[in-house]
Amino acid sequence: VRRSASYVPQVVDGAASRPGARVICVLVGDGPELPDIEARVAESRSGVRYVFLGSVPNRRIQDLYLAADILIH
Repeated sequence: VRRSASYVPQVVDGAASRPGARVICVLVGDGPELPDIEARVAESRSGVRYVFLGSVPNRRIQDLYLAADILIH
């Protein structure tokens, strides 16, 4: 099964379309799909604030999980 992360901006933008929603999407990783995700984010007009952290040390992953309201893996 091939997983793809390129759908993430579409899902996040959909959540942001709810009235009163303020969304910050933190993306972790630097895999081969990153350019496609960055392109989709650049095309987005949703008002979502996207933060790209790139590769992070494993010791920081748990803190990022704990800070998240929603996690897409």
